[in-house]
Amino acid sequence: MKLREFLNKYQDLFSKSESDLGRTNLVEHTIDTGDSKPIKVAPYRIPLAKRLAAEKEIKNMSERGIIEPSTGPWSSPILMVTKPDGSIRFCCDYRKLNSVTKKDSQPLPRIDDTLDALSGSKWFSTLDLKSGFWQVGVAEKDREKTAFSIHGSGLWQWKVMPFGLCNSPATFERLMEKVLARLTWRKCLLFIDDIIVYSKSFDEQIQNLEEVFQRLQEAKLKLNPHKCVLLQKQVSFLGHVISENGVSTDPKKIQDVIEWPTPRTVKEVRSFLGLCSYYRKFVLNFSTIAKPLTKLTEKNENFRWTNECEIAFQKLKQALVSAPILAYPQSEGKFILDTDASNLGMGAVLSQIQGNQEKVICYFSKSERHYCVTRKELLAIVAAIKQFHHYLYGRNFLVRSDHGALRWLFNFKKPEGQMARWLEQLATYDFTIEHRAGRIHNNADALSRRPCENECKYCEKVELKYENVRSENSQEKLPEVGHTSKNFTGTSNVDMNEISEGTISDDNSESREDREVDGRNSSEKGGDSPFTTVPFCELCPLEEQSCDCQVRNTISSRNSHQNTTQSSENETRSRNSQDSRNMRSSSLGDDSSMLESQSVRARSTNISVSTLRSGKERNVETEINLSTMNKEFLVRLQRNDSVLGKLMKWKEQNVKPSWSDVAQFSVEMKFYWNRIDSLVVQNGVLYRKFESLDGQTHELHIVLPKELRSLVLKELHDNPTGGHLGIKKTIYKVKKRFFWYGLSRFVEKWCSKCDVCSARKLPVRKPKYSMRQYHVGAPLERIGMDIIGPLPKTKKGNKYILVMCDYFTKWIEAVPMKNQEAVTVARKFVKHFVTKHGVPLQVHTDQGSNFESLIFKEMCKILGTEKTRTTTFRPQSDGLVERANRTIQNMLSSYVNTNQRDWDEFLSLVTMAYNSSIHATTGFSPSKLMYGREITLPIDLVFGKPVREELNYDTLFASELDEKLEQIHELARKRIKYASDVQKRHYDHKVHENSYKERDLVWYFDPLYKQGKNKKLSKPWKGPFVVIKKINDVIYKIQLNQKAKPKIVHHDRLKLYMGDQKCNWYQ
Repeated sequence: MKLREFLNKYQDLFSKSESDLGRTNLVEHTIDTGDSKPIKVAPYRIPLAKRLAAEKEIKNMSERGIIEPSTGPWSSPILMVTKPDGSIRFCCDYRKLNSVTKKDSQPLPRIDDTLDALSGSKWFSTLDLKSGFWQVGVAEKDREKTAFSIHGSGLWQWKVMPFGLCNSPATFERLMEKVLARLTWRKCLLFIDDIIVYSKSFDEQIQNLEEVFQRLQEAKLKLNPHKCVLLQKQVSFLGHVISENGVSTDPKKIQDVIEWPTPRTVKEVRSFLGLCSYYRKFVLNFSTIAKPLTKLTEKNENFRWTNECEIAFQKLKQALVSAPILAYPQSEGKFILDTDASNLGMGAVLSQIQGNQEKVICYFSKSERHYCVTRKELLAIVAAIKQFHHYLYGRNFLVRSDHGALRWLFNFKKPEGQMARWLEQLATYDFTIEHRAGRIHNNADALSRRPCENECKYCEKVELKYENVRSENSQEKLPEVGHTSKNFTGTSNVDMNEISEGTISDDNSESREDREVDGRNSSEKGGDSPFTTVPFCELCPLEEQSCDCQVRNTISSRNSHQNTTQSSENETRSRNSQDSRNMRSSSLGDDSSMLESQSVRARSTNISVSTLRSGKERNVETEINLSTMNKEFLVRLQRNDSVLGKLMKWKEQNVKPSWSDVAQFSVEMKFYWNRIDSLVVQNGVLYRKFESLDGQTHELHIVLPKELRSLVLKELHDNPTGGHLGIKKTIYKVKKRFFWYGLSRFVEKWCSKCDVCSARKLPVRKPKYSMRQYHVGAPLERIGMDIIGPLPKTKKGNKYILVMCDYFTKWIEAVPMKNQEAVTVARKFVKHFVTKHGVPLQVHTDQGSNFESLIFKEMCKILGTEKTRTTTFRPQSDGLVERANRTIQNMLSSYVNTNQRDWDEFLSLVTMAYNSSIHATTGFSPSKLMYGREITLPIDLVFGKPVREELNYDTLFASELDEKLEQIHELARKRIKYASDVQKRHYDHKVHENSYKERDLVWYFDPLYKQGKNKKLSKPWKGPFVVIKKINDVIYKIQLNQKAKPKIVHHDRLKLYMGDQKCNWYQ
């Protein structure tokens, strides 16, 4: 009875609906921007469906007194974020405003002191405010800074504290401390918006709750009844379980480690040991406990899970989840959040610097496989921060990830959908992101790769692929670069006069790709070189990364399916800050074995020395032939090279010039100087040496002189053993054998100029010009015509259908024909369209011989109508008729008999059905737009047509009909325009335009192939053609040679010719 009376007394304290919110007057939120100029960000474009929801939400908040109109100079955009359940949430993007706001240093309670204060209590209640931020007002002078807008709805500002402001947590903490002053630490505890009331007896709990309720009521705050937990002996608070027995760790935090399934493969054992090894310094006798598991990962060891392995497995799991691993959080130490994502899921470890040690607070992992790499890594951060909210909210912390691109997290422009929702969730947290190499990121990495508990074919497939690659590859370690090697004895005794002027480059800049030719960051090798190479994925902001960066990288993670070894290399590259490449562990005995093996498989490829420098072949006396290639010739070419010759002298003299000595010389010379410690000379040949991590194996790649580079590309790309593969695969094959300055750029240029590849393969980005809109404003301004057939011959001898469609009204006429000759088409057009509806202003057709015939053109000339046509292989330019064709065929197929020879009996009926049905684009039926009335159907004769009031005078009827037609035509024009704009927006989403000018050489896509030739082995790209005229932005006239007939073609069937052929005949 006492409890019932207590709850009835304070029933008004609990919110009864979404609009039932409190409004405190104890604290107001201020936004101190100092002398910063007003921030004004243009509104984001919002889809129509979401715009309606936004307008509705604005109206709702305005009626509830949450927002008000604004006239200030500040403005932030809004985002309409779609929730997982399909509903739409309204939020403001205050990132720009937060960047100029002075941060509030309101201190937060110590978590450890908060938990310690609960010891000895037996009864607990946890309270949660209803939309707590919206119960705090914004200072009048600062309201204009919260202004937001969307197109067409004006400028609005918040009267209450909105979500997304950086100082909102501090303001709310200050409010709650003021409201519960002198009650905290004695009867209740609070941490921002979390309140717990504690006591040693039930009656004391009621008394304490009443005091807290009274304070909240006086402050005009309201609670959320659905999230309040009252009068319990065990509750969850700040991620811990609070009970009369004291404070214990929430089992959910360590559930992922406790439930780690028994490993079934070597890969799963490695993942588990990787996690344990990261914290081995906290586990007593770690090596002894883990020895049975470590033995399973040894080479040539059969996987056999014994009782000894199981004991070790359970001991390590127990060690991970027991003190001192899972330490209590402290307020003075900085939190560190390590996140990682893999194909199996995502993982995170929350740690804290306590004293001089990094101690684990809790673990987290979650299965997720349906996103790309960057999205997975970002989701791992979002999920982990949400999981550890109680530790991280309101304080600065560090996020460590092995995905470098996430450092550009807050540089996204106009985020949408899921990305916008994630960024909004992160906006109120104060953190920085740090990239950490994959090889030292084992704690989070292992949790992200925790195997599935149940059998999973996907997991098995991934693990098998990983094992196959891992067994034959090991990580590579480069010798240190950027300073004098221990093998060099001097740095200043170099005769710089011996360096020829040929080493000096006119270009003082070095391309980003050239700095990344070997895929390594020299600054991370401990050197002092002023040159630093950084992987492309780390240089580019995330939203600006393109396939260009992917192509120039040696191995791309997005194309891991192309080659298993290639995939393994990229995974290691993306997870290793030193950008070390995986290499096949093979020892090189005789340094000339590579040359000998090349001679064995050599083909009769002749390249002239004097012309190799220009990349062209000519018949001269001196030729290089793979079959006669030998080490002596290679050594001679290296020593004669103006750059490589000097490098070989330095290596043989064990000297390295200082930076000041080489600063004046070419970029190429500086490139090699920056890597001189990894260059070696063996038996007179200059190599680049790659060493494995253990230093026991190495691989030598020939430093190739300029004269041999084209020869190598002929062999590794052009010949059948090269296979004319793509840029990435060719770069991979070349880099496994050779090394030189600008290798990636040279290979990319070689492949791009290959005529054989260009004639067969699609370009990296398919040509696509933006949609050209053709607007019509009245009936019969433009009609389209096309022919369906041949169809099964009917009893009347018909085999074809002539389809005629009006672009404005969508009215169609479908006429059966016995043949498709020009005379027949012309007669049917006049008889079945012109005599019924009149002469159209324009007739649009494809390039069929019947429509392009002299007879049809003369008929159009006599009628006074303009004749236009589509381009070759471009039916999209007559899309209305093409769509009508499909509809007619679908309708006929529903009624024809089994032999399909009676289709012409139903043709006129299905045409009437089409013309009497509403069209999605206009919102009216074709008959309504064409004649201002609906067609009378058979059912109307039985039940009668809808009753319509008759007019008394014919003149009034005619006048009303004209006015009515004009109204529906105007409405139809608006709807057609809107539908056209929507289609254009979707079509133009991935536009890739190329503007060609006269005399440009282009490839022309012609999928037709000669009879007797196999289509799959034919080359669809013909050319090169010459552009002889640009008719408009999308139509070009091209010609193959002087005697060939010109072609009128569409932009999307062309791509630029990159080869060496020239056009000399066209003037």
